[in-house]
Amino acid sequence: FRPASASCQIVECGVCYVRLWTLKGCSLQFNELALDSTDNRVSYYSCLSSSGDETLVGTSTGHIIRFTDPSTGVVRRKAHDTSVQSILSSPEGGFVSSSSERIKVWSASFGCLLSVSTEMIGCQPYIISSIACNQQDEFLVGVSDGSIWRLSRS
Repeated sequence: FRPASASCQIVECGVCYVRLWTLKGCSLQFNELALDSTDNRVSYYSCLSSSGDETLVGTSTGHIIRFTDPSTGVVRRKAHDTSVQSILSSPEGGFVSSSSERIKVWSASFGCLLSVSTEMIGCQPYIISSIACNQQDEFLVGVSDGSIWRLSRS
């Protein structure tokens, strides 16, 4: 959901597409973004809309795509070796992303501040299924066996 956009858009991610849905009168219409015309097998798994109308999309190829207005271009960055499973905003204005075995903390300018593997936090061979931030500057990491690990940045 992009509440700051002029037309209050909903962002949908899926297999081989990202769609921006807009309510026009009594009709819901979408524009499909042409984000990767070179490979029609790329899936878009996760999405985050942050303040300032910026949208981040994680891909099956490990990239994070950032755009404010897709007509003015997008920024694509290789962020993980495997697919980006989740993206969430962090309290400092940056964001956090995860792949199956790694969590990365990013600055607002797309610089990697921290990279932590599941092996480093002792939950190998489990796969990260979800991440969340709490008010104490910690991350809660859900893994494939159903357990939740607490990870502090300090």
